[in-house]
Amino acid sequence: MNLELLEEQILDYLGQTTNPLVSVPTLCAHLQESQEFRILGESRLVEFLQKHERCRLMDSPISPGAVALAESLGEESLSRGPYAILDSRVPTMDQVSVMMAQQLETLKEALAKALSQARERDDRATADQLLEALSRTEKIQQGLSKAAEKKED
Repeated sequence: MNLELLEEQILDYLGQTTNPLVSVPTLCAHLQESQEFRILGESRLVEFLQKHERCRLMDSPISPGAVALAESLGEESLSRGPYAILDSRVPTMDQVSVMMAQQLETLKEALAKALSQARERDDRATADQLLEALSRTEKIQQGLSKAAEKKED
């Protein structure tokens, strides 16, 4: 097996994917499309990646409960990992903070819309649950803001 070609294929693939975090089974399937790497197994790929200076391996970024829920709903896209990522594509703490803040704001907007709809239907139980979820989301936002403030000090 040509290790230089393997390295080139891995770095190219990990560098161009939309999601920088790629499951090893997905990466292995991509590599096996080439005649050169048809016999490459996931365990050999993991060994190669563990020794590579520009790649990181990590366990699933998704909680086992989320994976089980997705599988029970017939969603197979949530893999248990391991996952590979190029060191150069690992987000900084600032980038993660910005992404989390954006996602929390999107969540708050969706919860507020759902709360409005629940109130229109006079669905008090759902409205109460949504108010609680909004409250928890705001607490998370406050914690994220405090963490960012501490970092600036």
